Amino acid sequence: MITYSLKKNSAVIDLENSIYPYPIILETVHNFLESCWITIDKSGEKYTIGIESKEKDESTEIVSAFFNFMNGLLFSHLAEETKAEIHQPEDDCECEDESKKEC
Repeated sequence: MITYSLKKNSAVIDLENSIYPYPIILETVHNFLESCWITIDKSGEKYTIGIESKEKDESTEIVSAFFNFMNGLLFSHLAEETKAEIHQPEDDCECEDESKKEC
């Protein structure tokens, strides 16, 4: 579950660590350090991330960009994990007996 609260140019986001791995959060934070001040706090099963724009950007813009970037990284991470689980199509069967077509 994700919860957040918005102020004019800042936001606080709570993320469950079972959904968002810490390396994904850190990489996202790293990419926003030039434009935002960011704090990370871990308590129990969640991370609390405080984001404040160094400019006068609206908090909704900041949170949207942060989530878009983080979800893109998460998708890439999950795609890499599941590549090994993808089965070959029948046409690419590498069985010894081609007549059976069962891999």
